[in-house]
Amino acid sequence: GDLSISRANVPWGIPIPWDKSQTIYVWFDALINYYSALKITGKEDFWPADLHLIGKEILWFHAVIWEAMLMAAKLPVPKEVFAHNFYMIDGRKMSKSLGNVIAPQQLMDKFGPEATRYLIASSFPYDKDSDVGLQRFTEKYNADLANGLGNLVARVAKLCETKNYSPSNFESASLKIAGYHDFMQKFQVNLALEEIWKQIKALDVLINNQKPWEKADEEAQTTLTTAVGNILSIAKAVEPFLPETAAKIEKQFAGPKIKSAKPLFPRI
Repeated sequence: GDLSISRANVPWGIPIPWDKSQTIYVWFDALINYYSALKITGKEDFWPADLHLIGKEILWFHAVIWEAMLMAAKLPVPKEVFAHNFYMIDGRKMSKSLGNVIAPQQLMDKFGPEATRYLIASSFPYDKDSDVGLQRFTEKYNADLANGLGNLVARVAKLCETKNYSPSNFESASLKIAGYHDFMQKFQVNLALEEIWKQIKALDVLINNQKPWEKADEEAQTTLTTAVGNILSIAKAVEPFLPETAAKIEKQFAGPKIKSAKPLFPRI
């Protein structure tokens, strides 16, 4: 059917030249910016977009109205449109009127930018709305970052220091994280992160079982080579979410001697 691109008696907006009682429908003129911003800056080669990432509440405007506009103008449509779900607080949408909004700055102040990025991504609402909250984020920060990744890195670094381990041939112990790339391709970033954290837990179990601290320095080398190789693989996998943390890990384990360092994520 037809789509009206103007609204009557709306005092703000772009007026229709031939009818001053009408203004351009805000979604119609707003959507044009995706393409016009590239055209006026000479960056049209970036169109069409490889991915259009939007919230589910505006899917109609982007998947129907915007694509119809592009087709009418004989321009290519985005290659893929991905509509994500919502973050909820105790099962309810965030709302200023309800006073249950978590401001991004609150998270930054409490957890820092690296941890905030991880906490949001690991709770990413892919196929259903995701319930979040400051208490949940704090628990997840301590479990996944302070006691999980951070503790593992500190533990292995201390063992390497104690056992006089120098990085050698750890490339042979590099880790392939099953499912990681598939989940990333499907924008299921929370599930990709779950696969990484499975490997973090598995490496902890390996170290507990092999007890390198009870072995002579030479005997401990095999376990530590596996541990260092795995940690560097984990660092590479978390880099899109924790870039500064990944860089710190890679620097710490680059050698020639591996030493202990400040905790990556102090407990809160």
